[in-house]
Amino acid sequence: NYDNNRYGYNGYGGDPRRTFTCESRNDRRNYCSFPGRGHVEIYKQRSSKPCRHGHSWGVEGNSVWVADGCRAEFAVY
Repeated sequence: NYDNNRYGYNGYGGDPRRTFTCESRNDRRNYCSFPGRGHVEIYKQRSSKPCRHGHSWGVEGNSVWVADGCRAEFAVY
């Protein structure tokens, strides 16, 4: 079943318009603003701890939050 609203996979294809890095250090929650608008998803996970949408990362307005040691490069499509 194809779900365009699901985060965490590349359902858009092609290259993202922008990428940015957001890191949870010492398992703390961190917020990273991102430029412009669009669908945000993980482009490359950088941490050994898993980055799971709704658990260790999510989107609030024009910011991405990360927690529980999630570190990743995010893409805006």
